[in-house]
Amino acid sequence: MRILPALAGVCLLVGHGHPAHAQKDGSGTMAGRSTVYAPNGVVASSQPLATGAGLAVLQGGGNAIDAAVTTAAMLNVVEPMMTGIGGDMFAIIWLADEQRLVGLNASGRAGTLMTRAELVGRGHEQMPRSGAETITVPGALAGWQTLLDNYGTISLADALQPAIRMAEHGFPARLIIPGLYGYVSATKWLREIELTTFRDFDAYWIPRGWSRYGPIKTQSRIDVPRHNKAIAAGPTEIAGVAWGGIRSIDRVEVQVSGADGPEGEWREAQLGERLTQASWRQWAIEWDPAPGSYRIAVRATDGTGETQTASIRPSKPDGATGYHKIDVDVEQA
Repeated sequence: MRILPALAGVCLLVGHGHPAHAQKDGSGTMAGRSTVYAPNGVVASSQPLATGAGLAVLQGGGNAIDAAVTTAAMLNVVEPMMTGIGGDMFAIIWLADEQRLVGLNASGRAGTLMTRAELVGRGHEQMPRSGAETITVPGALAGWQTLLDNYGTISLADALQPAIRMAEHGFPARLIIPGLYGYVSATKWLREIELTTFRDFDAYWIPRGWSRYGPIKTQSRIDVPRHNKAIAAGPTEIAGVAWGGIRSIDRVEVQVSGADGPEGEWREAQLGERLTQASWRQWAIEWDPAPGSYRIAVRATDGTGETQTASIRPSKPDGATGYHKIDVDVEQA
């Protein structure tokens, strides 16, 4: 039986049985190396050590499914930021002997106790959009098991062995991934590597006056109306966003003052839905201005009860502070 699988999230190609080649023989191409032929099988992934593990399975008599699962497991160790058993898995498999296409959806299911009745009992009228109640059981591992049980020739324990050995004994860190430039693990202008700790080493920007830490400060912003823009008199809205990292945002207040008069009172704005604990929150407040010139300011209070500071500081060394303020001219409609 010849099986060609593709596992989503792994960026993986495994074939077994028919000749395969990497490119056409071609004069006139810009290929800088000879065509690679694989008369008995091929394994391709984003990491050579993972590819090698899958190839060893084929060379040992395993089929394409055996090699695919072994390669995916190895990627968990040597390239953990790209894939993992803590996620889900999908597969599309062509059974050549049966001329049949098979699909596997191994996305995670809800926990066994997370039923509709349980959610209603907790006071929910609809499915929560954030929090522990939204988390599913990772399905990748069960997907591997299903693939091997139905179409493989080795056990899951056998498929995991190369990854386990690599994790126990270590492997050379790969600093550059072909095709990725300036992203994830694709380093540039590398001169040296030093094993140290965050506390004992000053990164590039620290000697240049920046802080070792980059805290997310409680801040807010006015998006409408625009600064130094004229609007028509009459009912309108002042609106924007606020953020406070994992502290979230509990309150936003807006102050409208005459350009030449005393400062106005702070009025509480209406907040948009809290999508996640750390997401920005939209806010809006109604305003019915008469013709004139105004200055508008905004401030936010996070979930700890701390209100953003009015003290104005620049971005350096650890982030700007102060209230966002705009000037608006209101003209007779």
